[in-house]
Amino acid sequence: MPHFLDAWSAQYKARRHPLSAPLAHRPVAPEARGHAWPLRALRTVQFGLARLRGAQVEAQAAPFGLRFVGPAADCITRGIYRRGVHEPLITRYLLEAVRLGPGDVAIDAGANIGWYSLLLDRLAEPGASVYAFEPEPATFALLQVNLARNRATHVEPVPAALGAAAGRALLRRYKDSNNGRHSLLAAESGAGSVEVPVLTLDSFWEQRGLAARPLRVLKIDVEGFEYFVLQGARALLPRCERLLLEFAPTSPGADGRAGVELLALMRAHGFLARAFTPRGLVPLADAELAGLRTRCDLLFERHGP
Repeated sequence: MPHFLDAWSAQYKARRHPLSAPLAHRPVAPEARGHAWPLRALRTVQFGLARLRGAQVEAQAAPFGLRFVGPAADCITRGIYRRGVHEPLITRYLLEAVRLGPGDVAIDAGANIGWYSLLLDRLAEPGASVYAFEPEPATFALLQVNLARNRATHVEPVPAALGAAAGRALLRRYKDSNNGRHSLLAAESGAGSVEVPVLTLDSFWEQRGLAARPLRVLKIDVEGFEYFVLQGARALLPRCERLLLEFAPTSPGADGRAGVELLALMRAHGFLARAFTPRGLVPLADAELAGLRTRCDLLFERHGP
């Protein structure tokens, strides 16, 4: 965790937004904690045995009893199998703060095997829509399996990346230990690459006839390519309620200017940022954001008209 967050949490202690309160002072969605420790120990042993039996395993999550099929070598699948939860701070936020009503839309850019898409499906009422974008072919196939296995009726998977312009691009594959690290950035790739289609979110929205439907949640986790996704969503940002984003200024191949421009773009559209930390959601000033040199999960929300 960036060292400055301790100072920020103390500075804002007396005037936090309700969602920024320390975790100990807020009611916790029990499912966000994952499996209890005795079950985690058992699942760790079971995972070792399951991995011996095949290249893929099925993991049962704590939230909603969701089930995920994924590569046994992948850290995301392994974490869900052992702990029953992935990225618990963000998961907790979604479980406690987000509901999708009729007509609402959520976008999951970089859906991977479907963790956030399935959470959003379970938080959605009839008439809501979730679009899950995943460009890597093998991972997209697993996403489809998991959506079908969990009967995710609100989610439509889309086999494409999102970017600043429509076309095709090379997706650089990361090693098998982390399928969430594939990237469109021009970095060295030790596991090969694959050409994938790229869409812009603005054009996708128009082509699907989503019109004036509200964009309640935009989640982007695309390994340093986040700014380019937002460039292709400029028309949608005024209707976006919240953005969940992994800010990765040090991703291989990342251009530091893109990070600065991303923050300027969000500020221009009236968004303020808070960082997910064990102490809660901590407000960050522009200077702190610009000075980030490590990966950080951020929540952007609109303030003012």
